[in-house]
Amino acid sequence: MELVKENKQKQRRVYKDDNRYIKVWDDVKPQWISEHVRLLNKIVPKFVDDYGINYIAYTKIEGVPASNVEHTTDFIKKVYQFCLDEIERTKPYVHGDWVISNIIVKPDNSLCMIDWDNIGIYPTDEYMSKLHRDLHSSFGDRFYDAAGI
Repeated sequence: MELVKENKQKQRRVYKDDNRYIKVWDDVKPQWISEHVRLLNKIVPKFVDDYGINYIAYTKIEGVPASNVEHTTDFIKKVYQFCLDEIERTKPYVHGDWVISNIIVKPDNSLCMIDWDNIGIYPTDEYMSKLHRDLHSSFGDRFYDAAGI
């Protein structure tokens, strides 16, 4: 297994093997893991491959992070619409962390969300504001122009 990301502040590491990513927490309640997995299995079936008291193994999604794709106006519109569609699909829960490194562009050019750690039920104005902030931080002012905001 290869360490691909470490967040010392959150006491979390992400490892990669051939077929999956494994997120390991140093300080997490096993009850949170089991509740989180139950919710993920409902919202994104087949995404969780395995889990234990301090880890979740996720099925590897083939593709590239949206952060590695050319940010044309059409692409920015596509990402924004995808996020809006995902919000509708998963209600009353929302992803909660729409940075474009959490969006995978699959080989067929469809999009897929990863890193569901912040999934929750939030007030509409709060999650829409967070969505706009996240996409603005990724795309700059081009986001507002492309989204027509």
